[in-house]
Amino acid sequence: MGAWRCYNRYAPMGLEGEMPNVLHESKQHKPYLKLSHYLLFIHLSLYFKALLSTLTGGVMCLLFGRLDSKFVRTPPWFLFMIYSYAAIHVGDVVFGQPGWEVFEVAVIVLMLIFKAALYLFVAWIINSGRLLFYFVKVQRVQEHEGRDWVTFQKLLSPGAQGE
Repeated sequence: MGAWRCYNRYAPMGLEGEMPNVLHESKQHKPYLKLSHYLLFIHLSLYFKALLSTLTGGVMCLLFGRLDSKFVRTPPWFLFMIYSYAAIHVGDVVFGQPGWEVFEVAVIVLMLIFKAALYLFVAWIINSGRLLFYFVKVQRVQEHEGRDWVTFQKLLSPGAQGE
């Protein structure tokens, strides 16, 4: 085969040597990766990437759901924007795939805009004291939840309706 300068991302630059044959066996080299193994690896990595992207979007939705509180007073248009930011993460699956370069750039630009808006919103709720107010109010709600539930159950019981 001759000398081969390695310029791929899987090996350090500047290595010289024989290029291994990955498609069939030769007398000099045993195949270290068959084509079927390579295709299986590509499919598994895409499925793993899709799973991670979906989980990332789901966890972000759980976080953003906490910002949707009357104590924080998040505007509805902003909630739409940050939920869209979480949903866009599913598009990470096509990153690095041939033919999706324009989509990839558009998604990255949208993610950057949404991330900047999220940063500004979080800075605003911290500086305005809304986040501290939210923490205090949620703590009070959680402290009184047990007692309020017992009172509510007494109101719902059949004997309490006639009183």
